[in-house]
Amino acid sequence: MRSGTRQKAKNMSYDLLVIASDACSTTNFSHMDFQGLADKWGMSLDEWNRMIDARPPRWAVNGTEMIFPAMDMYYRNGRQLNISEAERTAYYDSRGTQELKYLNGISLADFTTRHGFTVEVINTLAADFHNLEEYLAQGPRAVAISTTFIPNRRRVEEIAAWIKERDPSVHIIVGGPLVRYSHMVHEQKPELKDIPLIDNLYFFQKNEPHPNPSIDALVVDARGEQTLIKVLEHIKKGQDYKQLPNIAYYGSDHRLTVNPLEPEQMGVEEWEIDWENLPERYLGPVVAVRGSLGCPLRCKFCSFVVLYPEWELKSVDFMERELKKIASRSFIKSICFVDDNLFLRRDQVDRYSRMMAEAKLPYSWAGFIRVDSITEENVDWVAESKCAGMMLGIESGDHTVLKNMRKVQRPERVLKNIALVNKRGITTHSSFIVGFPGETEETIGNTIQLLNDFEDSGPGFNWFNAWLNAILPLTPVDKEGDKWGVDGYLCDWKHDTMNVAEAGEQIKRIYREVTQGAYVGYLFDDMGRFAYAGGHEDNLEAMQLRQALAVMDEDGLESFNGVTRAVALDRLEELVIHQPDRIVVEDEEPAESEINPMLSGTSEA
Repeated sequence: MRSGTRQKAKNMSYDLLVIASDACSTTNFSHMDFQGLADKWGMSLDEWNRMIDARPPRWAVNGTEMIFPAMDMYYRNGRQLNISEAERTAYYDSRGTQELKYLNGISLADFTTRHGFTVEVINTLAADFHNLEEYLAQGPRAVAISTTFIPNRRRVEEIAAWIKERDPSVHIIVGGPLVRYSHMVHEQKPELKDIPLIDNLYFFQKNEPHPNPSIDALVVDARGEQTLIKVLEHIKKGQDYKQLPNIAYYGSDHRLTVNPLEPEQMGVEEWEIDWENLPERYLGPVVAVRGSLGCPLRCKFCSFVVLYPEWELKSVDFMERELKKIASRSFIKSICFVDDNLFLRRDQVDRYSRMMAEAKLPYSWAGFIRVDSITEENVDWVAESKCAGMMLGIESGDHTVLKNMRKVQRPERVLKNIALVNKRGITTHSSFIVGFPGETEETIGNTIQLLNDFEDSGPGFNWFNAWLNAILPLTPVDKEGDKWGVDGYLCDWKHDTMNVAEAGEQIKRIYREVTQGAYVGYLFDDMGRFAYAGGHEDNLEAMQLRQALAVMDEDGLESFNGVTRAVALDRLEELVIHQPDRIVVEDEEPAESEINPMLSGTSEA
């Protein structure tokens, strides 16, 4: 099939296939063997993987997480649900990931088509895998794998090998933040190369000969679009591109060689996506938008400023023009601002939300907002601008830990502002870091108290996730770690007040002791949209019962938080069956071609 596929493709080839992301649940540490570390910290492999993925307890039946449509199917089939893991992945994950079109795919498609190249995009392998074989059969000259959402060398190499097996002649180009960051770690901290975690996660470290390299070129630049254009021009002309600046490639010795670097210079307003004329297949009902690049803050856990130390913000006028162009595409129902800092300060929230409200844009939006930038004066503008969801990096409910993080915010202010947006129907999704230096059982107790005190009377909802602290190379906590006794990197660390295994136990504690105020979301089903319209209180009760069942299953309990399993199942059935406006999941199995063998963690078809 492979040679025949390529022969057919020669008559219908195009220039570039972009792979924007892997799967909606991809983390830095996916697809890595952690048995040794699990043994080191006295944990089972399943416990270890659950900890580093920050997986909260989720109610599942026969391997299917009980998102709202799954609960509907479960109860209407007499409390039975038999869906295989592959079917679940193909069906449920695709329903979530199909909607949001990632900005890296959109921007690469726009930039390359403007330079005269023909392009197709895989938004996410989890949802679009059934298109991948078809796109490869059409014979792309090159495949560009973006590492924005695949921040793991082993996984990138696995995807590249899978593609190369099917088309040995295609040029595979890898770029994005992982490549540039990997090179910075290699250059600035060469002593880390002997740490297996570092070598497995990042490119360039030991740089031992690769037995069978599938990647033809890596773009070593924090941006990289202009370098990609030069590579594509050389490929189209049949010329060698491996001597271009900003390129790394495997030489005859199968080791990576890095060419001289010439950093690309392109401000956030120097290139505007052609939203009005992009082919609809690159877009969808939800698209990602960027309002800034870089960050003026220096939170001590963050590696973002290592890559993008300068902060650039799009002007209100520029942003308004872009948003109105997006509004011309009537099929776009919502946008997501993917940068952290468009709504960083109170004056920015005032100016940008007022602009969007006065422009009367037809779609809703969600985005990252610094929680203390919300005020009683600007929150009504935020609501009027059709804000449906806020992503909040709260990180901790403890003053000391926040100070250690250089996170300038007060928990009391967090509670006040959560109440402001909750009363206006805006959903929040808060993230917390567990185990930063200074963390103790007492500080975790303060975080739990903060979450339980979140205002949830509605009509908004509050979601949260607790993430395991990671010691990332070149970050301030890495550079200043001695004062806290930090020893180790990534997910293998200890410091004066906690170690990674203890942090894992505290994550479990958070998910069991937070019983009101904020709730655990499931996939994309609960991220700001709900399957039932039976009222705010009914939805809250359904989520509380679902979480109780999740904890009971994971801990082998018959009751949790004063509710027995039988009572929880019966009451949840009442809430699910008697909701008048339910979303019914079609009772059908995905086609065999939609089941994604790449998610198995192997490169076998």
